[in-house]
Amino acid sequence: MVNDLVERGARLNERDCCSNTPLLLALKEGYYDIAWKLLDAKVDIHVKDAVNDTALIISARKGRLELVSKLLELGARMTDRNKEGDTPLFTAYTQGNMEVVYFMIENKADINEKNGKGESLLMHAIKDNNLLVCNYLVEKGINVNSKDHEGNTALILASQKGNYSIVKYLVEKGANVHEKNRQFKNALYYSSPEYHFKKDIYNLLEPLQNKA
Repeated sequence: MVNDLVERGARLNERDCCSNTPLLLALKEGYYDIAWKLLDAKVDIHVKDAVNDTALIISARKGRLELVSKLLELGARMTDRNKEGDTPLFTAYTQGNMEVVYFMIENKADINEKNGKGESLLMHAIKDNNLLVCNYLVEKGINVNSKDHEGNTALILASQKGNYSIVKYLVEKGANVHEKNRQFKNALYYSSPEYHFKKDIYNLLEPLQNKA
């Protein structure tokens, strides 16, 4: 069908009322065989829909590694953001498509990029209590001391979550125990009796806090 449309000179980049092209619709609806044929027909892969989702963002959301790989081969931009401020990499992570996440990082996605809230991938891994992913991201060079829009660092968030293993790991990897958020609270505060006392974390951070 797609081949017939191409031969007849159909406008394959035509948009509907929601700014969808045939490629975007095929990806959204799961018609991946049609999506492949449209890619072979060299349709515009950079076009965005009404919420600024691109073909790469949609493919990352769907966990379609083979399409992500093809789109990158064709020059799709990993830096494009939708209206929520999410890139293809962030979209893949929030949907739990870790195979796509790892693939994109190995293919030079910016590991230090942030979402619309200023959150890093490391911060999301901490919220998920996922030490394995934290370790992967740190080993790949993510900044352990970056801050979100509220001034929280990864260490502050880990302390808030009460995850001793991640707090200990971040400290070992150079997280700054003295950093404060916009409420002027540091990681130690969130483990203290003033907040929700987490004895193991408090006993780890308190001596470090008093060193400087």
